[in-house]
Amino acid sequence: MKSDKSHPEADAPLREHVYDGIKEYDHKLPNWWLYTLYGAIVWFIAHWGIYYKTDLLKTDEEKVAEAIGVISEKREKALADTLSNLSNESFVNELANN
Repeated sequence: MKSDKSHPEADAPLREHVYDGIKEYDHKLPNWWLYTLYGAIVWFIAHWGIYYKTDLLKTDEEKVAEAIGVISEKREKALADTLSNLSNESFVNELANN
């Protein structure tokens, strides 16, 4: 087979290993792929540090505890309102009407 110099991979180095008769070219990864990888690594480290090592962001546990606190306050307020408006006459009239 003759070498075609117009082909871009004609001068590319081959890897030393051969598997099932298949030879691999030894190309570098594209820059956009490398920048994406490096950016993801930097984002992960920054997010991990901010989320777990500082108090800038709330953890899921803190968010759930806050939501439960708000629900408990609303429930206690509704119960207090119901108990303050409850009397024997209103209770009997409501039961009689229903």
